[in-house]
Amino acid sequence: MSPPLQFYTLPNLITACRIVLIPVTVYAVYIGVEQQQLNWLIVALVCLILGEVTDFADGFFARRTGAVSNVGKLLDPMSDSLFRMCVFLSFLTMGWIDLWMTCLIFARDITVAYLRVFAALQQMVLAARQSGKIKAIAQAVCQIGIVLLACIHLSGLDVAWLGFDLSKVIQVENAKDGLSNNVLRSGGFSELAWWFSLMATLITTWSGIDYTVSVVRTANEK
Repeated sequence: MSPPLQFYTLPNLITACRIVLIPVTVYAVYIGVEQQQLNWLIVALVCLILGEVTDFADGFFARRTGAVSNVGKLLDPMSDSLFRMCVFLSFLTMGWIDLWMTCLIFARDITVAYLRVFAALQQMVLAARQSGKIKAIAQAVCQIGIVLLACIHLSGLDVAWLGFDLSKVIQVENAKDGLSNNVLRSGGFSELAWWFSLMATLITTWSGIDYTVSVVRTANEK
């Protein structure tokens, strides 16, 4: 008989918490932007930070306690992809990311998932690559950065000490586009968010190419 699957371990429960955060995060982003509610955007920001904390914590405790399990190996990357994909989808509805960017980000995760299946069938080991970690950091910076900027803009917080006035930048862009109904969906803020999204998209695409090249090279060497 095969050994029972170990689900109720601390790392797996931490991973499950990340999945639970998905609907809360997406709802908070939507309400926060549509109704320009600072409180909901703060909830979204906290959820995004918690999502990244759980991503680190589940792996940390799995290694520290020796609780690495087959369920965790499946659940952890799946929850990462679901969490970030759903957040990017919510950004798409806000106009903070283009459709082609979203498609590339989705395609990368789907491609890597199939590469892992292919590697297993070929009895190859597809270890986590540095590009995957950089991709995760880039996506986290993108998502947290955009929501943080939204919170700063709605709160009217003075961030001139950073070297630029966020409100003035957005107002100038809004004046160009003639948009002012919703400051978080206007041309000014959307353009700032777009640049964050572009950065995450380019790094994500590079990561997918890196994984693909690695698998092809390993397969050719067999």
